[in-house]
Amino acid sequence: MKKFFLIFFLLPLISCAENDSPNCLDSELGTAFPTRINQTTNLCSEDVSVTFLEALNESRCPSDVTCIWAGFVHVKLELKVNGKKSEIELSSNSTVNGVPATIDFESFKFILVDVLPYPSTTAKIDGNKREVILTVEKIGS
Repeated sequence: MKKFFLIFFLLPLISCAENDSPNCLDSELGTAFPTRINQTTNLCSEDVSVTFLEALNESRCPSDVTCIWAGFVHVKLELKVNGKKSEIELSSNSTVNGVPATIDFESFKFILVDVLPYPSTTAKIDGNKREVILTVEKIGS
């Protein structure tokens, strides 16, 4: 009876520990994928991971307003490729602030596709629900 109770009690703890690993994305290179703020997404097919650290600047024109300037969003990410780490910044409009929309790191190209949610005057953006949409491509493929 004690063994049954012990197994019954420990089994959920063991299975939860296995699920605590970072999000593993079984996706092909070149396919856009989301990564939430403070979340790490691993590409299962490669030794590549991306962590969305923070949105540094959000000046995009709200979707429910007509603006004369589109604005831009600027984010900070941590990249890890084959054990090498780098903190980088990407922007949706590199001509405005000089921060690129794509960056090469190791043998991969990281491309900023979008940052969600898109700003609106009727809804406050919850920082915990932000996500960056990225595409990762192998250089030379």
